[in-house]
Amino acid sequence: MQRFNCSMFVIILISNVFLFIPYTVKLLLTGGGPFAFGILLLPFQIIAHLFLIPAYLSLNNKYQDNRTYIWINGIGAIMTILWSTIILIHIESYRSLF
Repeated sequence: MQRFNCSMFVIILISNVFLFIPYTVKLLLTGGGPFAFGILLLPFQIIAHLFLIPAYLSLNNKYQDNRTYIWINGIGAIMTILWSTIILIHIESYRSLF
């Protein structure tokens, strides 16, 4: 269980640091792009950011074997992988981040 929790934490952390945080900053700075349709993506971005909290808590020995955190981390990892794939498929919009 400890390896699973650590791997979920790493997946969620890497996707947030390298993809979701820059993408959220870009959306906020540009005002969502033309007609502000990018603002509609912010709730999904915020949910991805919130998955960092249970992922970090599951590293603590107190919560390490808690099944609720394991389920939340699994759902968070699946969601971040799928959302990262969707964003990276549209690489043209991702290139403008850097």
